[in-house]
Amino acid sequence: MSKRITGELGETAIKEIVLETGFLYEQRGRLEAGTDGIVELRDPKSGAPLGRRLLTVRDEFVLS
Repeated sequence: MSKRITGELGETAIKEIVLETGFLYEQRGRLEAGTDGIVELRDPKSGAPLGRRLLTVRDEFVLS
C-alpha cells in the first residue's frame, strides 16, 4: 500500500474519532505543509463551535 493511501486512511480514522467525541474536525488543504487538520471545541449543550482550537493534527506513516 502506498504512503499516500496509508496517510489518507490514518486521517480518516482520526476524523472519525474526533467527530464521534462531538468535536469539529476541519481538514486542511493538500498544499498545507504538514498539517492535516484542526480539532475545534464545541459547546457540549448547544453544539455551537467555541472558536477554540484543541489541537493540530498531523498523521505520519513511519516504517520501522
